[in-house]
Amino acid sequence: MKALLLQSFGELGADCNSAHSKPPLGDSWCCLGFRACSARLLQKTDYFTEACGHRMRHIISILLQNEAGALTRVASLFSSRGYNIESLSVAPTDDPELSRLTLVTFGSDEVIDQINKQLFKLIDVVNIADMTKGDHIEREQLLLKVRLAKAQSALLDEIIAEFNADVIDPNPENFTLVVTGTVSRIDEFVERAGKATELLTVVRSGAMAIARGEQILSAAI
Repeated sequence: MKALLLQSFGELGADCNSAHSKPPLGDSWCCLGFRACSARLLQKTDYFTEACGHRMRHIISILLQNEAGALTRVASLFSSRGYNIESLSVAPTDDPELSRLTLVTFGSDEVIDQINKQLFKLIDVVNIADMTKGDHIEREQLLLKVRLAKAQSALLDEIIAEFNADVIDPNPENFTLVVTGTVSRIDEFVERAGKATELLTVVRSGAMAIARGEQILSAAI
């Protein structure tokens, strides 16, 4: 079934992207129709391929030296190629001279590979790994502040228990929670908490990732 879906995506994408393809209702209709159709199909599969472009979600971990301008040089490689960084988190490692940066972006495997090669040439970059190419563990942390009415407390308590969240400040006027989970899990928590309470502040760390098993990202290449 998945093979047939991918074959259909490829055929439709070729028609949509072809400069010589002129469907009766125009190129824009082709792209919009293909995107709408493929979006419905993709909801039933575990593929993250974006229609008309095969853009994949990539989680890239980078070890870099704690030098002024290092973060700017990394980010500029993506922006100069028109690629947006969806999330970015950076913090020192056990080595005070090194930080670990984790960013999430969307793009074709070929383009992201080229960007990674360019990143590795930067003097600040010590090592780099595309986590999505191997088995890995991904988590994100959320800090959430809500206004809580008495009638809403029971429903929120159920959500807190289900998501194993921790209460930091129980004041109903600025009820504050922290929860850790996958990106999809955090999305679901925010959505459900928003329906049960009045959202005041949403603070997300962005995705963090670590390779599963013995594989590690170290300064030794």
